[in-house]
Amino acid sequence: MMKKNTSIGLAMLIALSSSATFAEEYTGSVQIASAKMKDIDDRGITAIVSGGMKLDDIIDMEGFSAEAEISKSITSPSYSIGSTSIDISYWSLGGYGAYTHPINDEITVKGRLGLVYVSSEASGGGFSADDSNTELAFGVTGTYAFKDDMDIIAEFTKIDDLSHIGIGIAMPFEM
Repeated sequence: MMKKNTSIGLAMLIALSSSATFAEEYTGSVQIASAKMKDIDDRGITAIVSGGMKLDDIIDMEGFSAEAEISKSITSPSYSIGSTSIDISYWSLGGYGAYTHPINDEITVKGRLGLVYVSSEASGGGFSADDSNTELAFGVTGTYAFKDDMDIIAEFTKIDDLSHIGIGIAMPFEM
């Protein structure tokens, strides 16, 4: 099952990168996010790196883009079973389709939908278990144009039992 999920994730990235040669504008972003897992009160911290490309010229409609994203837990959400603390660490790899709508010259909002491969490990008290799944994900992003070449972003992403609320920077560039 893990090989199948890894293959799906890699296929998404290859598909995104193969059409990249036709795009004129790209965006890269980095974020730090608060990570929350369903039914666990403790939160973790996650690092998120993503890259996107406008699809305006490919599909002849403004505002659409394709994105690839990778995340890794820095601090793990944890919960207790009796006196044993269980830590949950994870990483994810996803591909999204997104639509961006400008509110004004400085502020935009973006909705996105995609597939994300998540690999997680729970450990503590001599116990260890891992799991991996490919999940449907959605998100909403708000962007403020801080400078001509730098945006401040705030983002919410929901991936099955995992959600991220992050803040970071995005930088557009052309190749």
